[in-house]
Amino acid sequence: IDDVRLDSVATSLVERYGLRAGDAISFTTDLDESVVAGEPERIARAISNLIDNAVKWSPRGGSWRLRERRYDRWSYPVVSAAVAGVRLDSR
Repeated sequence: IDDVRLDSVATSLVERYGLRAGDAISFTTDLDESVVAGEPERIARAISNLIDNAVKWSPRGGSWRLRERRYDRWSYPVVSAAVAGVRLDSR
């Protein structure tokens, strides 16, 4: 188990997915610098799965945001996808 920068891993993955999606989907992140304990590969896989699902189920031209939630001393990623008629900031 290592200290892993959640924000760095997530930002890197968002950039990678953004390049592959082109203009089909817009991506934004809202992450503070945070360090979590875990296996870097597994953390990257979990975030990648969240992003992949958001991309897979978003319509062309859709948008989503990856942000961080904190609970007590825990930090975890959350993906919010925009749905027709619902703004991202209303969630």
